[in-house]
Formats: sequence, structure tokens, C-alpha cells
Amino acid sequence: MTEDVQTFAPTDSVEDICEFLLHKPFRRVPIIRDEKLVGIISRRDIISLIHEEKCD
Repeated sequence: MTEDVQTFAPTDSVEDICEFLLHKPFRRVPIIRDEKLVGIISRRDIISLIHEEKCD
């Protein structure tokens, strides 16, 4: 398991999360609010979002 975990806040931009996932070997990142896990964003989530925006 990873000891030094990179997390993001719900207010962080999708672009920042996408940039991180592009340049790191991780497939998912935790979303933390007030030191509590509120979600996880995966590479697949980003790809789905891009696809939806492109098809709209």
C-alpha cells in the first residue's frame, strides 16, 4: 500500500486531478473533506466525463 497518499478536495478542479492521474501510476485518488473520505475519482471517471462532454 502507498504510505504517502495524494488526496484532493471536492473543490479541486477536474483538470488538476486529470493532470495528476496522467503523470502518476495511480488509477484512483481519494477525495477528502474535513479529514473524511467523501469519494474516489478514477481514471475511468475522467474518461467518462470527457466522453460525455464530447458527445453533448
